[in-house]
Amino acid sequence: ILFLFNSLMINHSMFIWILNYLPLIGTLILYEAYLLYKKPKLFYPFILGILLGVGINFHYVMIPFAVLLALYTIWRSNKKLMAIIIYSFGLIAGNLPMVLFDLRHNFYHLTSFLEYLKESFGSTGQAGFSYYHFFELWPVFVILGALIVSLIYRKSRLIGISLIAIYIYLSLTSRWVSFAKPVGMLPGLTYSKVMLAAKTIVRDNPNDFNVTVLFGFDARGFILRYPLEFMYNRKPMGVEDYPKAKSLYILAENGYNFASSGRWELESFPLDKAVKLKEIDDRYSVYKINK
Repeated sequence: ILFLFNSLMINHSMFIWILNYLPLIGTLILYEAYLLYKKPKLFYPFILGILLGVGINFHYVMIPFAVLLALYTIWRSNKKLMAIIIYSFGLIAGNLPMVLFDLRHNFYHLTSFLEYLKESFGSTGQAGFSYYHFFELWPVFVILGALIVSLIYRKSRLIGISLIAIYIYLSLTSRWVSFAKPVGMLPGLTYSKVMLAAKTIVRDNPNDFNVTVLFGFDARGFILRYPLEFMYNRKPMGVEDYPKAKSLYILAENGYNFASSGRWELESFPLDKAVKLKEIDDRYSVYKINK
């Protein structure tokens, strides 16, 4: 009940996104860790490694959990050296596509990850984490919540049932859930307005440029990248090349406060030089920043 009626889980179930699989990965990892705790067989570290490897494919935030579970595997296993070797093979097997890609492309993902760490923790001190980066821990939170509710229910059925009823009510009436209209759709942003934003960028005759969108989950500006590249033959630089771009085109809400943005895509640009190229409507505008 706590999982199914959670407003965030309901909201994320309405669209396809790679991080939406992290709760499932977290559930399987928790189950395998429990099996390893009960019976320290060498088969379980291998499965744990595979699950963590798949999780790392979804997001780098799984790397610290891979380290923690490696220590857990050593602690719970009788044959510790063999267990950690098997765990490592499982980790490689689950992450095999990324490993093979890096071996053939000069360690592209590893370099990107190290650059992300440097940008986030070194120069700016902004880690850039959000709630969805920790979806793999959601099963743990649900189990802990269920244990607390269960203890309360044993003391008083009325209070326990009341808490569950309040939880469901608050979830189903939150801003993430609606039975009357779509949720998560950006108000007023239509196909024609996205095309107008793309045309505005093309008319500026850009070179060595990149794009970003500062609302929703599209910080890399994919709604702009497609028409720019395939309809107007103006390809932005790659999603890892924001620091190398000479200019940045931004689709954002009117009056957006660039100084307090904290977005990685903006960090290498002088934010005080942002100029409005075109007001798409009374809510959205296209901005430009030159280095």
